[in-house]
Amino acid sequence: MSLNRTSAGLRDALFDEWEALRDGDSNPARARSIAMLANSVLQSVQTDIEYHKYVSDVRKGEAVAASGMIELGSDVRLGTSKPQAPDNKKESE
Repeated sequence: MSLNRTSAGLRDALFDEWEALRDGDSNPARARSIAMLANSVLQSVQTDIEYHKYVSDVRKGEAVAASGMIELGSDVRLGTSKPQAPDNKKESE
C-alpha cells in the first residue's frame, strides 16, 4: 500500500484500515497499531506547529504562511507562502 504523505493521505489510510477491519480483512491488533502510528504522526505535526508558533512569536509576529495541505515531512519555513522541499545537498568530505 502506497501512502500519500499528506493529511488527506493519512485520513485515507485510516479509513481504508477501518473498512478492512469491518470487512474482516484486518484484525483489531493491526488496526490499533495503525491508529497508534497515525497518532504519533499527528503529535509530530502538532509539535512542528507549536514550534513555528513559538518562533513566530519570538520574531515579533512573523507567521508561517502556508496554504492548502502540507506534505508530511516537508520543511516548512517561516515567511514563505508554500512548503519548501528539503535541501538534499550532500556535505563535502
